[in-house]
Parts: sequence; C-alpha cells; structure tokens
Amino acid sequence: MFMKKNLILSASLIFFTACSSNSLDQSITKKFENALNAQIREEQNSSEINLNFNDFKCQNDGNFIKCMSPNLEVFNPENHKKIFGIENVEYKSNVIYTGDKKGLISFRELLNFLFSKNEKLQDEVTFKNIKLGDETISELDKINLNKNQKINDYLKELISNPFTISFKNLNTKKNSENNNYLSSINIQSNDQLNLNLSANIDYKLELLDILDSYGFKYDIDSISVKNVDENNTNKIDPDSTLSQILDNITIHDAKLTFSLDTKEVFKDYIEMANSMLKIAKENSKDEKQTLVIDKALKALEKITQNPTYKLNIEVFFKDAPLSVYSKEKEKVIEKLTINGEDFTEVVSILGDSYMPLY
Repeated sequence: MFMKKNLILSASLIFFTACSSNSLDQSITKKFENALNAQIREEQNSSEINLNFNDFKCQNDGNFIKCMSPNLEVFNPENHKKIFGIENVEYKSNVIYTGDKKGLISFRELLNFLFSKNEKLQDEVTFKNIKLGDETISELDKINLNKNQKINDYLKELISNPFTISFKNLNTKKNSENNNYLSSINIQSNDQLNLNLSANIDYKLELLDILDSYGFKYDIDSISVKNVDENNTNKIDPDSTLSQILDNITIHDAKLTFSLDTKEVFKDYIEMANSMLKIAKENSKDEKQTLVIDKALKALEKITQNPTYKLNIEVFFKDAPLSVYSKEKEKVIEKLTINGEDFTEVVSILGDSYMPLY
C-alpha cells in the first residue's frame, strides 16, 4: 500500500524537476555533478539491480549543464551475465537553483524563482547505443519468435542491433493559474527503426500546493525531492490523492510517429489482412460497420505502401481534466487522425457498441 502511495505521488513530481539559471559557474556545476552521482549511488545501493555505473562528469554549456556517464552495464544478479550495456548516458538540462536560499523550499516557490529567470525549463536524458549482452542474445536465439523463418531472422536481427532512447521535457509558464508541460520519448535503431511519442499537457499550479500539503519539498542543498512529513504520507488515501492529481492535469494532444524498415518480410501477412478486410466490407450490411472497415483499409494501405512502414497518429482531446476520462471515455477525444485519415467518427462508433469486423 505504501508503495502504491509513493507511485501516485511520484507520478506528479515529474513536472517539477526542471530548474535553470542564466549564470552557471564551475562550483555550481560541480555541486550538481556531486548531487547527481550521490543520488544514483543511493538508488543503486537500495536496489536489487546489479549494474556497473561510472560517475557522471558535468560541464557548462551556456546556461545548461551537460553530463555524461560512459559504459553503463546491467547484469543478471543470479548468474552475473550481462543483460545489456549502454555506450553513454547523457544528460542535458538547465536544472539548478541559483538563488540565495538554503535547505527546503516549496515547489511553488521553486518554480516562481525559476520562471523569473527563464521562459523555458528544459531537460533531456539519452541512453545511447543500448545493446543486449551476448548471453541475452544467445537465449533469444533459442526462441522461435515466429513460425515464418524470414520473420524470425528479421526480428532477431532487429533486437540484436543497438538502439538509442531519449527523453525530453519542456516546462513553460502559461498564465497565472496554469503551466504547460511537453514531454516526448524517442527510440531509434540505426536507420531501421524510429519511434517518437509526445504528450502536450497543462497542469494547474494548485497541484504544487497538493504536493506541499503532503510534505514534499525541494532540497536546494542536495538538489532533490524530500518528504518532510512521512507520517502524513502514511495517512494518504491513494484514491483520493490520485483524484486530486488528475483534477489538475489536462492533456491537449498526444502524437505518435513510427517508421520501420520491414524489408518486406511481413508482405504476405499484410496482403492477407487486406483481403480479409475487403471481404468483410463486401459482406457488411451495416453502414457504420462499413465505414469502420473502409477507414481501416485506407489506413493499412497508407501505412504499408512502402517496405518502410510509416504510422502517424494524432489525438486531440477536449478541454477536460484527466479525472473525467474514466467516465467520459471516448467522448474526451475531439479528433483522431491516422496517417492523415480522420478516424474521429470511427472512435465514436466503436465506443457506442461492439462491432466485429467479420
């Protein structure tokens, strides 16, 4: 139960970890470097994960701090075989408080200071060239991921290649009551795979006061979040806390772009799916069902028209807090497009009733 409470509260803290400054000297950079490494060592010691971590080295880059840790390796704690390795972990951010205060301050106070100095609070972490260990790849080689050998070989090649994951966050002040938060994740593997997922979110400043009421503060000295009222946190009702958090968060839109060079190994499956949808459309006697199938056909055609499959999904939401999503469900979606094709009406149809395609 305590873990669940912490997870709910931690989810809200991601909005408020970005800080910046217009002037960074070497002492500030070194303080940040020491605090960052100390936090990771503490997490490493309290975790069951067996990893080989090299300290971050940080330097100034204008009003940003850039840090890098080379050759991170994660091992199986049971047999000490390497699960995967990362060539570099890179962190770039204007994440630091440069005011005169010491010790603990509230998140509202923190952001007020930061936005008095900067229009945008940004941070980015990149795990560069993640590669599975030889033992992991060897184990995967023993698994037939698909009965089709061409697809099996393709999938094994795909997961054996190194890939890079980047997380980016941008926090901006919107008005006296709301801030905007833009977050994205990007995954790349050579020229074969590219995936980017982003969410554009508003959060009310009232959310900062909720964190404060639960005893969460920002520690300027250690550059970290502190819970100064553990007893209060133990009394938190997870459902009530989650409801308060969701009441203060609004999603504007979410976007997914995905491309994958398939080398045409899925061609037969795509042709089969296309034929089945066409048969279903011909046999359909329901106007709404026909519309759904027709839209699916058009989307499938656009996605798979080249050996490099491309998927582009955009979802725009109505101006409503996350707390109403469970009740309103598909009605919170204002517009949905897939590769430029409008699927908004399809969402409404599928939401009204279950509709098998064939």
